[in-house]
Amino acid sequence: METRVAYAAVGAFVLILSGLFIALALWLGSSFSQTEYTEYQILTRDSVAGLSVGSPVKFLGVQVGSVKSIELANAEQVRIILDVNVITPIKTDTVATLTSQGVTGLSLIELSGGTADAPRLTADPKTGELPTIATRPSLLRRLDVAVSRTLDNVDQIAGQVKAVLNDDNQAELAKILSSLALVSETMANERAQITRLLDNSVRMTASAEKALADAPKVMNELNNTLRSVQDMTASFKTTSQNISTLTQSLQNTTQRDRKSVV
Repeated sequence: METRVAYAAVGAFVLILSGLFIALALWLGSSFSQTEYTEYQILTRDSVAGLSVGSPVKFLGVQVGSVKSIELANAEQVRIILDVNVITPIKTDTVATLTSQGVTGLSLIELSGGTADAPRLTADPKTGELPTIATRPSLLRRLDVAVSRTLDNVDQIAGQVKAVLNDDNQAELAKILSSLALVSETMANERAQITRLLDNSVRMTASAEKALADAPKVMNELNNTLRSVQDMTASFKTTSQNISTLTQSLQNTTQRDRKSVV
């Protein structure tokens, strides 16, 4: 009798515990179902390797949704449908980037941007398509493009160098180098003469500088000499006039004396 009572108590406990688990599951399910989501789409040319249905969608690092589906849009683009919490501020200037989660190789969608004054992103009423979030190339794609451009530039430079260094140009370059070597050797042999020329140039420069420094004094002396010459000329002119006057006076006196004698 006691054994039956114990079994009945254990059974009742199991049933009650199972009911509690079922109620908890239903409550959690109902609480999760209360969250509303809005569907958005993104079109990307990046490889979606590592991205799968259910991958997280984050806005500034905060998870706001998940990837709903992944499919080819055309031969060049992949369409990714996102379920995003309705309270997430998805604006017309919000951008989506495919990023990698550390070293696991798994990928996620990172949303960023969206200024306060920008309107919310909505579906186009004319087409009825899902609102499309603009995309930005992933870091790997940007690195791949940069590396490709760098390699193209290197190939182009190598081609230009090869074109410049053809046989004819190499011969001309060899002549130029030979001429430079000859000039260097000549300058080395004529070092003493070049040094003397440089010394003479320095002395001539110093003499010229001294002459320029003395030029005002010389000009002043020339002006003084010119004034003296002008004064002497004026004096000589006055003396000449006086002599002419005296001569004329003597001539007049001599003529009068002759007339008186006659």
